[in-house]
Amino acid sequence: MGKIKVFIVGVITVILFVSLIILKVAHSSTVLSFIENKYPLNLPKYQQVSFYVAAHQDDWQIFMGVNAYNDILNQNAKTVFIYVTAGDEGSGSGFGHCTNCTMPHFRSREEGAISSVQLVARQSWPYPKMTHDTIQISGKIIFIHKYIYSNTISYFIRLPNRSIKPNLATFFYSKDALTALVDSTEEPLKDQLNTFQNKDELIGLVKRILLRESGEATTLWINTSDPDSLKENNPYDHAEHYITGKICRQAAASIGNSKKIIMAYYKEYCTENMPHNVSTEGAIMQAGLFAAYNKAKIDAGWWPEWEVCKKYCSTNYLRVEISGNNYIAMKDTSNNLCPANLFSIDCSPIQNTSMLKISYSIPLDLSKDEAVYLEFVNSNMEIVKRVAESSKKGIFSTDLDINTYTDGIYFLRLRMRNHSESEVFTTFKVLLKKSENNELNANNGNIKL
Repeated sequence: MGKIKVFIVGVITVILFVSLIILKVAHSSTVLSFIENKYPLNLPKYQQVSFYVAAHQDDWQIFMGVNAYNDILNQNAKTVFIYVTAGDEGSGSGFGHCTNCTMPHFRSREEGAISSVQLVARQSWPYPKMTHDTIQISGKIIFIHKYIYSNTISYFIRLPNRSIKPNLATFFYSKDALTALVDSTEEPLKDQLNTFQNKDELIGLVKRILLRESGEATTLWINTSDPDSLKENNPYDHAEHYITGKICRQAAASIGNSKKIIMAYYKEYCTENMPHNVSTEGAIMQAGLFAAYNKAKIDAGWWPEWEVCKKYCSTNYLRVEISGNNYIAMKDTSNNLCPANLFSIDCSPIQNTSMLKISYSIPLDLSKDEAVYLEFVNSNMEIVKRVAESSKKGIFSTDLDINTYTDGIYFLRLRMRNHSESEVFTTFKVLLKKSENNELNANNGNIKL
């Protein structure tokens, strides 16, 4: 009888052990499929998705804040934040020199980033609940932390981050900067900091997040640091800002033609001495976002960073690449009408017709009393036809029949309603030359300035 009991206990033990293995494998599979699912079960489908990919937890608030603020306010769209580094500034997962802090430095910065998002997303009572998930990459000791709040999602990749010091100047401009950043020798700790084997592994992760969170959206806005250190683009920036921009560029390029991708590249540290191009309301938005971030850090015992806000919260400069074409509107100029300072127009003839196909973009939602006109004007800048009007952010398309207009030089322009002629956001030159059968000549149909 004793032997039978021992046998039964042994069988039960084996069954429990095998069950635990099965459950562990099932859990691992669930984790992997969770990041690969086209849609999470607890979120609606969005047709419009904007991504903000930053090296550090306070980058988007001061350099991209106005656009992010308006994106979060749009409850019909989803806004996704991806933070590449932990922002630990060399302290790793510990407390560094801070003996009175209640959490590690990188955790205080994450709390700050989440507070910035909540500041905008809390538009009605009761406030939405925060959902936190830890996503493990299959086969690796890599844990990505994900927070869902209202129509926003935040991913913290937690790559170890080095502090800015003068003796790291060679690292800033090294050709191997991406590899140097990714191949950190700091020991990875579960639920804390992560390391990757190579840059392709990190780029692949960002690509997977972009594809998963974009869902059915056919057009993606990806906002990030300008990776180009040329003087006219983004000189004197942080090395990890450049690297993050490169990561985004490569991740987006690997997606292919399945989606239209709009890359918004931001000038950053070089804007300190540039003209203030953000309206008073926009500056308040960016300062408020940074204040929410800063308070969370201070509450955890870490140092304040108000001087950063004073330098950068009144500027917002960027350039945009759309489907391989580079659009720069009103670069390096002051314009209080549009905080983002970016509008674009594209135009092409519709073959075998007398129609022009016009597409144009508005980078932010305007107030109820404001609108942007799309106007067709002659060489004297006299309005020939007001083609369209909009006050909403987005990419729009319309057709213009040029059958009744004489040959010559015309312009398409975007202009703020009820403002002076000098306050034109961008123009597109059209050389109108029709054939004998009144069709638009495709070869001479448009010249972009």
